[in-house]
Amino acid sequence: MEHHFELINKTSFQSNSLLELQQFCIDFMAKSPEKIFKSFDFTSLSEKSLISLIKRDDLQMKEIEIWEYVLKWGLEQNPTLLPDLMTWSDNDFKMMENTLQHCLPLIRFFSLSSEDFFQKVRPYKKLLKSQL
Repeated sequence: MEHHFELINKTSFQSNSLLELQQFCIDFMAKSPEKIFKSFDFTSLSEKSLISLIKRDDLQMKEIEIWEYVLKWGLEQNPTLLPDLMTWSDNDFKMMENTLQHCLPLIRFFSLSSEDFFQKVRPYKKLLKSQL
């Protein structure tokens, strides 16, 4: 199953009759996130699957890493956006904000160090609503 995880995960979320398989995939992702984020092209995960993963309290990753992977996923969903943030227009920020609107509230910004927040989150402040 690990060798074809992406296909199994994607298939499990296409039907509500495969809830046990969905849960298996979610549990596997939470216990071995490095296998998901680093071993295969996680950017092809569905939004529903990504949300199920990042909202878990038992995810064995640092929150700053989750933030970076969510950004990477968002960029992949918007191929017209350049990775260089300095080139983004207000419309680009709005496009990314719309893409990540369900993911951003799940990031635990309060658990980030001030240094991580300043260096890695603050440049994206236009994506974040004031309550975040």
